[in-house]
This record gives sequence, C-alpha cells and structure tokens, in this order.
Amino acid sequence: MTGGGSDPLDLAASALARRDLSAAALTERLRRAGAGETAAGAAVARLASLGALDDARLAVARASRLAERGYGNAAIEARLESEGLGRTEIEAAVLGLEPEAARARGIAATAPGRSRRALAATLARRGFAPDSLEAALGSLDAADEAELG
Repeated sequence: MTGGGSDPLDLAASALARRDLSAAALTERLRRAGAGETAAGAAVARLASLGALDDARLAVARASRLAERGYGNAAIEARLESEGLGRTEIEAAVLGLEPEAARARGIAATAPGRSRRALAATLARRGFAPDSLEAALGSLDAADEAELG
C-alpha cells in the first residue's frame, strides 16, 4: 500500500474518528489511499464487527438530520445514496421519519407570510413529493403544478 505504508485498519479508524462513513465510502477512501481490495475489505469488516461501522445506524442518523433541516424524502434518499448507503438502509431510515406530509405542514406553519406558490416551490426544491405539498398547502392548481415541474 502507498501513502507511507499505513495499516488500512488504522486509516479506517482514523477516518471514522473524524466522520461517520458508510462501508462503501470507507472502502473507497481506503482504495484511494492505496489499500488493496482485500485489505480494505478486511478493515471495513473488522470495524463493522466491532460496531464502529454501521450503515443502518448511519442512514437513520443522516436521514433524521436532513429531515430536521427541512428536506423531503426524495432529497434525503438521494443524499444517502450519494454517501454510499444501500437501498435497504435508506428505505428503513426514511420509513422511520415523521411522515413527509406532516413535515411539510410543519414547515408551512413556520412561514405564514409566504405565498402558497413560493412555499410550494421551496418544498419541491427540497425534495417533497407533490402529495405532501398538497397535504401542507391544499390543492394545487394546474398553473402551480406546471411551475413546480
């Protein structure tokens, strides 16, 4: 391995000490650092067996944080996928969130002066589904839906 001959397990533990990573992201980081596929896989497996690496736990934590920051399910799913989390973990994490329509209603309640159209556009950009927009804002007319895409 390049990079001063550092042990993949040490590199992996150091990376996780700075930030939680998915198994796929950690494996990729180790590969970029010069670890062979077998060594990277062994380091990731060891940390997972010790509980230091847990994709399900990471997905739940990330999904919760993104939901708290006002993101809808589509945006949360895309972000988790980009972090190397698997479909099973992503789906379970999103299912564990407060329902998207309730989150959209909560956001709408904090913006009483904003127009329905502007609020709908903001929520759509943040990954909320059309049915959640409707639950939060009432029925959207054809012009609203066309503008939102």
